[in-house]
Amino acid sequence: MRNPVYPFRTTLLAVFLGAAAASAQVSAFQAGKHIAKDGLSLPFRIFIPKNRDPVKAYPLVLAMHGAGERGTDDSLQLTVHQLATVWARDSNQAKYPAFILAPQCPPYPAVWVNTPFGQGTYDHSKLTVTPPMRAAEELLDSIVKAYKIDTNRIYVVGLSMGGYATWDLVMRNPRKFAAALPICGGADTSLAASIKHVPLWVFHGDSDHTVPVSGSREMVAALRKAGGTPVYTEYKGVDHGSWGPALQEPKLAEWLFTQVRATPVSLSRPKPKPHGLGIPHFRDGLGRATPRYYSNFTPTFPLR
Repeated sequence: MRNPVYPFRTTLLAVFLGAAAASAQVSAFQAGKHIAKDGLSLPFRIFIPKNRDPVKAYPLVLAMHGAGERGTDDSLQLTVHQLATVWARDSNQAKYPAFILAPQCPPYPAVWVNTPFGQGTYDHSKLTVTPPMRAAEELLDSIVKAYKIDTNRIYVVGLSMGGYATWDLVMRNPRKFAAALPICGGADTSLAASIKHVPLWVFHGDSDHTVPVSGSREMVAALRKAGGTPVYTEYKGVDHGSWGPALQEPKLAEWLFTQVRATPVSLSRPKPKPHGLGIPHFRDGLGRATPRYYSNFTPTFPLR
């Protein structure tokens, strides 16, 4: 006769092992504090690839958390969700070893981007860079200088308030990031043409009552109208927690780490020869042929 408690024990063991793995991922992040030029103290966590080759340049993922993870404890940005820790999983690091940088925004009323989160799209020209965002950018630059980072493979990901931050960073630095993953955020549609070359995978729940889904829908539509090719995934019946399914997308890591920053052609370089369908191609940082201002990865899954 089967022991009726056995399935329950199996479930408990799975939960325990899952919690242990998550705890190990968090403990693998080193704690630090950045003192900004204006004196602001910004806590951060950084994951450094295991057994890294000191002469090799590695990608970096900048993880911008949401409003609920603000504080000074330097841990909420890792423990509340998996925005940063998902990239530190052994399965991902084995294929895509990378640095992961997770700054923590100071407590309320501090924000990454000074715009109401409930309005979706907004006028970016009316905003100034907030002190926490300025400090996060200083931190990123200091990490790039301190470690051997592949500057053609710097990625930014963010959810909710951090989704706004992701859009903001890309709009203000259209040539800095190789790709971005804004989750349930909002942006300025008038700037779509200036970032149409940036590979973007955008996520939102169609029942979001905190950040309206219109913010993502309108920005994706503006990008496509401008000639961009963003990937958009909208989850039916999902409220504000769309980062849950988004961070579990099976092709997410493959998509992200395949992206390489497009490099503008200087006047001194020879005019490239047409490749394929007449789109000029260049060699990226990995020696692969890639079209200028286009993603060099074609998803094998539906673009929803």
